[in-house]
Amino acid sequence: YTDVTDQYRYERHIEVVHRLLRHDLRTELQVIMGLASQIGDRTEDTALAELSARIVDRAEQLSSIGDEIKSVEQVLLDDPTPGPLDLARLCRTAASTVTAEHPETTVSLDIPNSRWVVGIDSLQAVVRALLDNAATHGGGRVGLSMHTSGEQAVVEVADDGPGIPDPV
Repeated sequence: YTDVTDQYRYERHIEVVHRLLRHDLRTELQVIMGLASQIGDRTEDTALAELSARIVDRAEQLSSIGDEIKSVEQVLLDDPTPGPLDLARLCRTAASTVTAEHPETTVSLDIPNSRWVVGIDSLQAVVRALLDNAATHGGGRVGLSMHTSGEQAVVEVADDGPGIPDPV
């Protein structure tokens, strides 16, 4: 017999804290977006209006990070049961969703027709988050490929963006 009460309580505590942080972040970002929009609407200075639009755009991007954090949190805190899934189909579905959300981005696929693996359903959210990040920061072209390495299926996402900075 294993008592998991403390672990359960800890996980629920983390969920509540994260939910509150996401809520507070969204609320403050809404204020920033509203104020920046008002500045843009009230000014006749083109440069100031452009800066206002950039502030709104960046605040919207930050707001969407909260949604991504929620998805990652669910993946980490859920107790998934692995099962068979077609990873190639999952990747195509994620790519299709991201292409629809980012029509300015071209997603090139180099994946087989089918690749059955043992995995968890939330894997699609992970692939989608990687593609969404590449579409947002990657310069307009994203590559999604898959190959095998031994008994493992490897999914790679590549883009034309600046990459992850080196540690300071």
